[in-house]
Amino acid sequence: TIGDAYMSVAGLNLKNELVSPEESPSGDMIRKFHASRMISFCKAMLDGAKSVLTPMDSPVEVRIGAHTGDVMTGVVGYKMPRFCLFGDTVNVASRMESTGKPCHIHASDATRDLAPNEDWEPSGGVHAKGIGNIPSWFLTSARNLSGSSESSHLNQQSWRN
Repeated sequence: TIGDAYMSVAGLNLKNELVSPEESPSGDMIRKFHASRMISFCKAMLDGAKSVLTPMDSPVEVRIGAHTGDVMTGVVGYKMPRFCLFGDTVNVASRMESTGKPCHIHASDATRDLAPNEDWEPSGGVHAKGIGNIPSWFLTSARNLSGSSESSHLNQQSWRN
């Protein structure tokens, strides 16, 4: 259970390919593609959250954490089976979210490196138990999305594809 958090993933089908992404000449391109789609989805989530009001009549503020890496998956449970993700990647993404700022996308080096054309600013890093200090970044281009045509385009693209 992840409480009131929402988890989204991109690229889970990478291991279904005949050749692993590391061995494929286009493996880096595939990872960049999935990272780009996830960043677009994160931006759309931030933009969409602005139109949802709390009972106090203020926009919902969400924190988004992003990390890139391998995961294990499986169905857990007999009476109420659930598809679950396991591994350090899930834990680091969760740590990015929990240590992030409201209305920001907080990402690890692994994600930032796959989306170098985005506007990133260092966050000072976070400490993850069992892993140590993880350099991390805030996506600054996601701050001023409301009302922009880029935002509408991202929103439409994220849900259409």
